[in-house]
Amino acid sequence: MRLPHSFIPSLLAIPQLVVGATNTTFDDSDSSFTFTGSWNTITPSSPCSFCASSPDPSQARNGTWHDGNTRNPASGSFTFIGSGVYIFGIDQATLEPNIVFTLDNIEHVHRYTGSELYICNALFFSADGLASDQTHTVNWVLNFVDTAGVDVQAALFDYAVVTSGNPEIPRSAVSTTSIQFASNVTQLNLASLVNLQERPRRPLTVPATPPSTISDPRSLSKPHTGAIAGGIVGALLVSILVVLASWFYCRGRHHLESATAKAAVLQPLRLEDYPHRFTPDIPKAGDSHQRKPEHTPGSRLRHRNSPSGAENGGPFGTSPLQENHIYVPDDSEFPASALIAPPSAPTHPPNGGDLHFLEQRLATLEAQVALGQQPPPYVTGEDD
Repeated sequence: MRLPHSFIPSLLAIPQLVVGATNTTFDDSDSSFTFTGSWNTITPSSPCSFCASSPDPSQARNGTWHDGNTRNPASGSFTFIGSGVYIFGIDQATLEPNIVFTLDNIEHVHRYTGSELYICNALFFSADGLASDQTHTVNWVLNFVDTAGVDVQAALFDYAVVTSGNPEIPRSAVSTTSIQFASNVTQLNLASLVNLQERPRRPLTVPATPPSTISDPRSLSKPHTGAIAGGIVGALLVSILVVLASWFYCRGRHHLESATAKAAVLQPLRLEDYPHRFTPDIPKAGDSHQRKPEHTPGSRLRHRNSPSGAENGGPFGTSPLQENHIYVPDDSEFPASALIAPPSAPTHPPNGGDLHFLEQRLATLEAQVALGQQPPPYVTGEDD
């Protein structure tokens, strides 16, 4: 059994149906970051002993961050290609200035006003719905905030996450629509970008508490490979089961047709196929002697194992299978009174063609007996 040609490309096209986004993490030491002004680079091999901020290095990504203060003008930028960007750092109480971010026509101000000393993996800035095939640059500057007893304020930048490819579909959209095509997603992204460009430039203020929507920002850097792989494997298993079920069904149907064709080859031997029948003369109880069976002129068949057959020998000669072979005796063996012609039977003896046909039918009967099949009923008689 061969698989349909149209079914194989459908199996190969299954991985192409999976649509998703990929998140890439850039550490602060990556060349995508640019720091201008008064910045200190902190690494495990070169810690900053004179910096006012000293968070736990094990909580920072790769143990590195950039420390920028307001004593001298400090600014920076991050360049990327993708549809979304997320910049993370380390928040600190009372020592953090206003960090003013700008991206195209978007402006955002971040400052932590809580009381916790250090908060790692804090989201400083985020933007999504951007054109995924264009280069974008996020810029920021540090502005000092008047605080009693504080002369210098610092901002700690840790890493950034960039989303590339098609953005992920929100869960609310998945509940109502099972399939989302990439073209529709692109149109939504372009519409969102147009709306963002039409908004006027205005400063935004970040609330005191960090956003609660992102419990673990590092998870953004991991692509959703588990869900994609699960979908591919599930679709392949379903396709394989469908192919196996179709193959077993066609195979069983082929065997059934073959058995039916073989059964039609062997036809049972039916007495109604012969117009001339042998009518035996069965002696009744009380008869003092046996009578010879009466034979019609149209059906002059006789068993070879009868007494008269043994005497005359028959025209076919002797054979080991004497009980199965027959011969046609001459009319002189029977008296004229023993020849009885039924009204509907012809009066002439069978010709050579009828005898040949009868021999073929007897050969079929022998084949059925050899195969263990039940032979059809036939008329028996006792000869002298």
